[in-house]
Amino acid sequence: EIGTERSVPVLATLLKDEKLSDMARFALQRIPSPKVDQVFREALKDLSSDIRIGIINSIAWRGDRKAVPELARLAGQDNRSLSGAAISALGHIGGNGAAEALTALSVPQALNTLKTDALLQCADQLQAADEIAAATAIYRKMVAKGNPAHVRIAALKGIVRTEKEKALPTVLSFLEEGDLASQLVAAKLAREVPGKAATEALTAQLPALSPNAQVVLLAALSAR
Repeated sequence: EIGTERSVPVLATLLKDEKLSDMARFALQRIPSPKVDQVFREALKDLSSDIRIGIINSIAWRGDRKAVPELARLAGQDNRSLSGAAISALGHIGGNGAAEALTALSVPQALNTLKTDALLQCADQLQAADEIAAATAIYRKMVAKGNPAHVRIAALKGIVRTEKEKALPTVLSFLEEGDLASQLVAAKLAREVPGKAATEALTAQLPALSPNAQVVLLAALSAR
């Protein structure tokens, strides 16, 4: 609670203690010093897997982008708990480096959802940082057919935010799909696509939709 940079050396030695490691890193992660980030990065190299998972979580909490290369290495480990923590951390930290590391990462099926969610986190952060091209590139990969429905829907939301009126064809393609959940989300997002051409195209789509989707799209058209 009162720790400063002066506390870092002694707390760093406690990271190796199985019983005290968690409390030591909790104390460390609240100290606003780059020395803490360096300590955590060093600790990733030679401690037990259980302790490293905790440290990975602290690194993610602090958003240390200098740790991305080491996290990327750990994300490819056979230990699924360790690699899963590293994947989640990369998503939380975000940025182009984390996004590139996740894109290049090959994971077993059991971790694929975790990787996808982490990539979407990266895209959201890139979009918030006004790095539109990088964010859109991720969303475009995630919106493709073959990905899980919840992933495609999250990516569609991102595309509408980043591409504005250029998102119209993608929104219309979702409205044309037979999946009601996709139609409902696309109909709701339709209010955010700007331009008269979008209004006309969405109106033309109305007769082909299910009644539930028509109701949602009518509300969107009303809002427009």
